[in-house]
Amino acid sequence: MLGRRMWATLVAAVLLGTALALQPEAPANAADPCGNNAANPGRVVRDIPWQQKWLAPERVWPLATGAGQTVAVIDSGVDGTHPQLAGHVLAGFDVLRNAPDDNVDCISHGTAVASLIAARRSDEVGFHGLAPGAQILPVRVTDVDPASDPTGPKQPTAKALATAIAWAVAHDATVIDVSPALTVDDPQLRAAVEQARQAGIVVVAAVGDQHNPAYATDPPTYPAAYPGVIGVGAVGIGFTRTGNSNVGPYVRVTAPGDATLAATRQSGYQDWTGTSIAAATVAGTAALVRQAWPGLGPDDVANRILATPDPTPGGQLGPQYGYGIIDPYRAVTERVGSLRPAAIPGVPPPSTDPVAAARSDWWRWTSTVALVAAGSGALLVILLAAAALVVPRGRSRRWRPTRTSAPTGQARQASAAAESADDADVDIFAVPRPHGR
Repeated sequence: MLGRRMWATLVAAVLLGTALALQPEAPANAADPCGNNAANPGRVVRDIPWQQKWLAPERVWPLATGAGQTVAVIDSGVDGTHPQLAGHVLAGFDVLRNAPDDNVDCISHGTAVASLIAARRSDEVGFHGLAPGAQILPVRVTDVDPASDPTGPKQPTAKALATAIAWAVAHDATVIDVSPALTVDDPQLRAAVEQARQAGIVVVAAVGDQHNPAYATDPPTYPAAYPGVIGVGAVGIGFTRTGNSNVGPYVRVTAPGDATLAATRQSGYQDWTGTSIAAATVAGTAALVRQAWPGLGPDDVANRILATPDPTPGGQLGPQYGYGIIDPYRAVTERVGSLRPAAIPGVPPPSTDPVAAARSDWWRWTSTVALVAAGSGALLVILLAAAALVVPRGRSRRWRPTRTSAPTGQARQASAAAESADDADVDIFAVPRPHGR
């Protein structure tokens, strides 16, 4: 393995030297490359972001923090002066200026990606990275957010990406995270990716943010579509694919990439969206796996990551979500064989057993009839009991109304007279006779 890596590093160095020879010389005493276009620092956000609550990286830190791993971030550069990144950002390279990177990041995007990978914990804020023990190796290739302008003129060329990958290989990267997604299959870029894999490096790449709703699948993007590369799509807080995230067989896994909180240049934080943001989480997961399983090659690391995601809406192994949503804890802890990852189907609707349904309907009908019969029986018993009390008493009083209180005085005399009339069988319904007749 050592000889193979040395050979791959040598070839990468040759590719790098050829590419750099074609780059323009950096002017002496060059002015600040950002000029007046530098992004402002972000705001202070103390809350724990949604993607961190979902991933819960603290669960895996007793086993792995990414220590000993070097993650190359091929993006807009990384500002290593951010408080949560200070001391974890190595000296990088600026392909745009053909010079050392000097912590240059004009737009904050590369800093955001690096922070999602390796930002250390802070008592002042809730945000931190997935693998805080890892080192960041920045390689600057662009000055534009890949998601905001995916086909703009400032996007890097395939040659620039190939140069960046070759430089990362020559400087001992163990994981390479590529943010830009190109639509051209370039031989030099393909060769640089293959040399990285031959050197034992895991390559993670964003699938791009150019989805066309008119297509069932989008045209492939590179380097995500190259063999062995982990192509990453983006999901939002509802765990559904973000609208611009590309769709196709090169989407191998998805990760949080919408309204995702991350660091900005110098200090502060802001929300970011795009598959390049999602790819950072997968690159951080690869660093964790490499530390926990040091004997694994790049294909084995990819196999472990793709065998352990969480299910997504509609199931797994589709052009929108790949094998599912990344789960760093499962990727590090679960037992994974050497076989290819198996797709987990989506949760099906509950099936209906006709026999069980008929039995349930019968019991429901029987219970209803029994309840009605019981209620009717109780009502009948109440009526009979009432009749047993009322009828004899009514007969004894010949159905006359009862008095509510005992009669007194003249009322008692009238009552006695009435009772005497009753005893004489006087017809109380007879017509009264005139006096004297």
